[in-house]
Amino acid sequence: PTPPNNTTTFLRGDGTFAAPPPSSGALTREGGNTTEASTTSTSLVDMLTVTGLNIAAARPILAIHGARKTAGAAATASIREKLNTSPIEHPRNELFDGTNEAQQALVHFVIGSRVTNYTDGHFNMYSSVGGTAGNATGINGVFASAPTVAITDYIVQGVVANALVTVAADELHIFSYAIS
Repeated sequence: PTPPNNTTTFLRGDGTFAAPPPSSGALTREGGNTTEASTTSTSLVDMLTVTGLNIAAARPILAIHGARKTAGAAATASIREKLNTSPIEHPRNELFDGTNEAQQALVHFVIGSRVTNYTDGHFNMYSSVGGTAGNATGINGVFASAPTVAITDYIVQGVVANALVTVAADELHIFSYAIS
């Protein structure tokens, strides 16, 4: 409850009214790129790039974006990420399977504080097979290749197994977590 005609305070446990504490800013949007980029290259190329970041090594990072593959050939397509110039290495790269159909995906990376001996991160990539929700494949895993310096650039890369297929990414958003 609040006092009559007052929306800025709340009732405390001791029966008095007080203003809530200011927000701590636990999650900060550091940057993003909301313009779709695509490729039909059979060699790995940069697609989406966010530059001008300054995320200290001690700050954990969350990155999220969409991805898609077109029909055109029975061929796989891959999405990969880079921090600065360092590729994030993970064991399975084919986000989209070799079915000749359009598919879409959600890509989600969580990267912890990047300090000596602690460079792991976790990723989830989920793609809809046959363009149907509920008929999904996923890649989940960890990686140990995040750089131990400030992150200034975040890059989404793409590659296809056959140039008749397009792979694309869009709506890249990068956040950092507060550390205290």
